[in-house]
Amino acid sequence: MLLGTGRGLALADRGGLRRILRRADGLPDDWVVSLHPDGRGGVWVGTAAGLARYANGRVEAVRHPALDSAFVLSLATDDRGRLWIGRRAGGIVIRDGERVEVLDPARGFSDQPVWSLARDRTGAIWVGTNGDGVFRITPDGGVRRWTTRDGLVNNFVWQVLPDSRGHMWLFTSQGLDRWNGRAFVHYGRGDGLVDLGGRADAAFEDRHGRLWS
Repeated sequence: MLLGTGRGLALADRGGLRRILRRADGLPDDWVVSLHPDGRGGVWVGTAAGLARYANGRVEAVRHPALDSAFVLSLATDDRGRLWIGRRAGGIVIRDGERVEVLDPARGFSDQPVWSLARDRTGAIWVGTNGDGVFRITPDGGVRRWTTRDGLVNNFVWQVLPDSRGHMWLFTSQGLDRWNGRAFVHYGRGDGLVDLGGRADAAFEDRHGRLWS
């Protein structure tokens, strides 16, 4: 098990904590913010000062001007195996091998922090932003955006989470929304939510199809 902490990347197993990897071991920064499997037995590690890859007990920083010193908030992989990287400074970096592409306002995208990334069953990537609503980017590069003007309950989207039924769940600062393919269905305190404010990358679906946040 890998644990991202404010003091390094912790390695643990049934016997307990085994080791903590830090800057001296190759991490760009000791503050580990996000983790994502790379599909090859390793794990992408987002830190407060750049991206790294963990494999076989070692970490190696990924160097590129768009990533150097970047606060990596979120990570996802698309159907082509490309790594999507959401930055606190805004915009998305897409890494395809050694090739790097940046989605920014000039490309019709947001300059706000990207709290959460997720791939849906069609291969599109959903993007939760800090005040610019939610974006959906299709495999062919098409971009669609939803805000409160389109029925989204709040433009601060902390979490985007696809479920096994094909719905997309969006946890905002004002409750939970579910996109059913046509419209948003809202859930608030009256539906049992204890807190209306979501948390970035803090939700998941278990093997029984139940969603936890």
